[in-house]
Amino acid sequence: MYIARSKVPMFSISWMCLQALRLVCLLVSLVAAAGSVEGPIPSLKMYHPFKNEV
Repeated sequence: MYIARSKVPMFSISWMCLQALRLVCLLVSLVAAAGSVEGPIPSLKMYHPFKNEV
């Protein structure tokens, strides 16, 4: 939105830096999502409903 509002010219230094920042943020979000999904998977494999062990 900032790029369109401030009319940053395409392929200028600031445009490339903002696009690189956008890509880095996307990658960080994808890694965080993968990490949050990876955690509960082993717990779900070991879960047995209605089985009480003391």
